[in-house]
Amino acid sequence: MTAVPSPRVPGQADADTVEAARELIEGLVAYPWGQVSPSVYETGRLVTLAPWLNGHGERLSYLVESQRPDGTWGAPATGYALVPTLSAVEALLAELTRRSGADDDRLVRSAAAGLRAIDERMCGPSGASVDLPDLPAIELIAPSLTQRINASLARLRDRPVPGLAEWAGRGLGAPAGLDGAKLAFVRALLGSGADVPQKLLHALEIADDGPAGPAGL
Repeated sequence: MTAVPSPRVPGQADADTVEAARELIEGLVAYPWGQVSPSVYETGRLVTLAPWLNGHGERLSYLVESQRPDGTWGAPATGYALVPTLSAVEALLAELTRRSGADDDRLVRSAAAGLRAIDERMCGPSGASVDLPDLPAIELIAPSLTQRINASLARLRDRPVPGLAEWAGRGLGAPAGLDGAKLAFVRALLGSGADVPQKLLHALEIADDGPAGPAGL
């Protein structure tokens, strides 16, 4: 006689599923770098582009707490640290400059350390020798973030932030030798309304603040 399995109660996970979920969570805790971790890059983009979303304060705290001792974010290799570091610094500066009289010491110290790391190791003459990894749209994302950082540094002249006075009005050089020419071409293409390659739709954050950019969506 064949045993008939008991019917599963809707919404109730079986033992194998529960065990698999437990192992997954334990793996995330045990190997945060080796498997899955929150994205510094994406966190920074949410801080800048969607500050009204729930969890904004927690995202800022995550950026501050995930910064490496050398002022960078992401993996130790400079090439892999470039995009997350640019994203985090840009987000911190955006937060500090959109609030008049911002004086959050944590954000200021984190932004200042990140700016020093970028200036010394990633942009301008020092960045020319950075070995860029093969990451999606890095040749567009890195110049775009640098331009946003420079715009925030320019705003510091009119909206001074204690602890960042030395950076007011300064400008970072091209990141890792990327001059931004391709970024300008792609932005013009997006702004024209012409059809663009599908893969560009996954990096719309590189567009400017016009209708084709993230603020216009």
